[in-house]
Amino acid sequence: MGDLGVSTEFVQVGEEFATSVSHILLDPTGERAIIMAPASTGTITEAVFRQYFTEAVAQAPMVTTEISQVPLSGVHAMLDMARGVSCLDVDVPPSVASGDAGLGTLQEVLSVARAATVVKPTLEAASELLALAASHGESCDPAYVGNRIEEDLAGVASQLREALGAKLVAVTDGKKGCGLAALGPEELAAVVPVFPGVNQVDSTGAGDAFFRRNGGDAPRVWPACDHAGPGAPGEGGERYWCGVL
Repeated sequence: MGDLGVSTEFVQVGEEFATSVSHILLDPTGERAIIMAPASTGTITEAVFRQYFTEAVAQAPMVTTEISQVPLSGVHAMLDMARGVSCLDVDVPPSVASGDAGLGTLQEVLSVARAATVVKPTLEAASELLALAASHGESCDPAYVGNRIEEDLAGVASQLREALGAKLVAVTDGKKGCGLAALGPEELAAVVPVFPGVNQVDSTGAGDAFFRRNGGDAPRVWPACDHAGPGAPGEGGERYWCGVL
């Protein structure tokens, strides 16, 4: 991490902690499934987050986290403490987060999604989030709620941005590209297709790279997401980026 210029100042090391481990299974098209053993990552509740990471968030004009392994109370604490751009990657759908993953309740999923400045779900997760918002946290089943989504990705992104109150939403759909919607003087929405001629071998990290590129550049590309702070673009200082995944 040091060789890559990533600070380890707030990395916690001790006999009471265990490092998370993931096994990645690839198919012939480069798509993958990930088996995760969260270890200590799965213990970062709100209280734990505030104990160990308050100072890290205080230094960062942009923070990023995801619905994946960290309990939703810990995710919400980070977003709540953020003083600038806060990015949320909805890595697993609400039904999984509140079900098999055991990260929290559906109401917590909705609260977390509404706490972020920038939200990036998959199309599947976006459909569930829209149902969750329409039912006020009661259900994430679009069929049960009777929720209809737009046919194009930009339309879905606009629906979700309005439902959550986010400033920027990016809905991804694998090889079909993504839809972006941003709050500005007027609603801005666009479909971004994938690059042609790409032979995908391994999609691992594609979502993280997408999020870092688009979420990290949100203040520059989408002025509505700009929040000034120490080290923010244009101030000549070092820019801190705090991520808890």
